[in-house]
Amino acid sequence: MTDFGLNAKYLTWQGYDKAARMSSIYNAEEVFPQINRFKLKNLCATQWVDLHDAVIIFEELQTDILHALDEITLRTDSNTSSSASHLLTAIKQLKFQTALSILVKILSISFPLSRYVQTVNLDLKTALEASSNVQNNTQDIRKNSNIEFQHICLSIIVYEIFDITVRLT
Repeated sequence: MTDFGLNAKYLTWQGYDKAARMSSIYNAEEVFPQINRFKLKNLCATQWVDLHDAVIIFEELQTDILHALDEITLRTDSNTSSSASHLLTAIKQLKFQTALSILVKILSISFPLSRYVQTVNLDLKTALEASSNVQNNTQDIRKNSNIEFQHICLSIIVYEIFDITVRLT
């Protein structure tokens, strides 16, 4: 551990056996009997990779989604058409498109790390290097934030298709 620059003084560890309680050398049930009254939420082993995939797929299919929502707004069912109209309005907002583009950019940087930390035979040194790469790339984006933001805004195709006005001052 010290070869990686880790100080054991600052490390904590929690082990879970996929049960409702945390594994421990201490019997937490005896020490904290009131805690035994709830069950921890199950965690999807691939939740971060799924988040990356969902956001990137949404961004790729966004024009089709917007066209579909446009058609749904014409339906006679007022609940359905109203919901579609609200979604369409929200997605067409400049702030939504900007946030989505920034999220896609950051998730594309962190995706390799997210996938790696879910592997069975995880190598701590490689994980730390991947984490460091994510941190360095994110810091580079922060240093060049004005240029990065302009690239992001100008690269959004949906702006042109749905007449969203972009002004960079």
